[in-house]
Amino acid sequence: MKAFLFTLISIALALTAEAVWQHFHPLYTHAQLAAQGIVDTWESHATVTALLLIVLGITALCVGAALAFGGIALRRHLWLVLIAVIVAGSSQLATHVEFTQQVARATGQTFGSFYGLF
Repeated sequence: MKAFLFTLISIALALTAEAVWQHFHPLYTHAQLAAQGIVDTWESHATVTALLLIVLGITALCVGAALAFGGIALRRHLWLVLIAVIVAGSSQLATHVEFTQQVARATGQTFGSFYGLF
């Protein structure tokens, strides 16, 4: 069980590290965004981000249910998993918002609700 929880924490930390990396090293320059268009750049990023947020949300709900019904020893480890999953989801959402704003500045395109995710 600890190996599974360690794996969940590792995945969440990897997603957080990827989001931090993307903050300091954007995926595309303004020229690349204008040349390649929204379909090849923003839409694929939005699709992957939406799927990641759904998976992280379901994971957080499952961990929350395990916290509610699990034993005392399990709860100590599950809090770390829940915090890591929330941080990973928040960082992925922040990266998507930042990328959406970059695309909007480069192309003049406006996006739908929740920065085009839904």
